Amino acid sequence: MSNTTEKSTGQLKGIRSWHGAAIRVLVGIRLGLINDACKSDAINALSGKSPKTFNISNLNLHSRAAYHAIKKARMTTQAKSLGIEILHEYNLVA
Repeated sequence: MSNTTEKSTGQLKGIRSWHGAAIRVLVGIRLGLINDACKSDAINALSGKSPKTFNISNLNLHSRAAYHAIKKARMTTQAKSLGIEILHEYNLVA
């Protein structure tokens, strides 16, 4: 099983298991739905730093909070487009 993901619209490069959580956290922060307590962990995760430099459990906790906040606020469409912007911002799209 590979750590990279492919989509029909393009290929994502070097996506790790924690990137999804980090993107969801940044989306929640940018939409103003969660606080930015975990922002540095999310940025370190997306910047390609070692997992030892950020707290993965904290990232997962805030990711779940962001997921529920996005669903409750009915902002899934905005969240998806913002998530794509973040993928491009951190050069995770080939």
